[in-house]
Amino acid sequence: MSYLSANGFGIAIGFSHAGMTAEGDDSVLMQKVAKELIDAAAHGIVKYADPKWAGDLASPEGLLALLRTFEQALLRELATSMEVQTKKQGKRVFDVWMGTESDRIQALARAFGERMSADAFVEAIAAAKAKGDAEAAATLRQVFDLYLLHVVNQQLAHYLVRGILTPAQGQTIQARLHAAVKVVAAYALPLVSSLGLDGEMVRAPIAGDWLKFNSFDNQGETTTRPRM
Repeated sequence: MSYLSANGFGIAIGFSHAGMTAEGDDSVLMQKVAKELIDAAAHGIVKYADPKWAGDLASPEGLLALLRTFEQALLRELATSMEVQTKKQGKRVFDVWMGTESDRIQALARAFGERMSADAFVEAIAAAKAKGDAEAAATLRQVFDLYLLHVVNQQLAHYLVRGILTPAQGQTIQARLHAAVKVVAAYALPLVSSLGLDGEMVRAPIAGDWLKFNSFDNQGETTTRPRM
């Protein structure tokens, strides 16, 4: 049953050829983001202010400042390393970029994207408050807190080896993450439903009651649901 076209595997395979080829081991888009970001920062197009993180791990505001601190640290690292290796050591930019700086490139691009997503969260919360929807603002703030904790926890090793966080602070992040998951879990399903996605877009027969699906002669491919 899982190979029937009704389950959408054909569409998924069609995309995977492009997605896995172009965005496989090389992660092309991440390299593009990192390169453009370094150039933009060097020419003053992108300007970074001191996030002034003072160790606050108890609020979304503190965690966002931590994300900004991490992003800026990675940007300085990569830009400095590139300058030293290409200008002082005479290595080719291509050789350094492709051969020795892959980890920092991926980390910087990811940190940039995660911080941009965090900024969008801030805007969404502010918009809810402006409309007088205190409940929506409070809910978004809880989800925002969970998001920030998840992001930091995923990159915790990077924070620790750079001395941005101490081991004790890392434990605090993990403890707060577990607590935040419990808070959001209480209304996770209604929260997903609020996105307004048509159920037919996010499910396939095999993900539902497949016994019922096969309980009559549907000729394998015939369903009552509209096709995409």
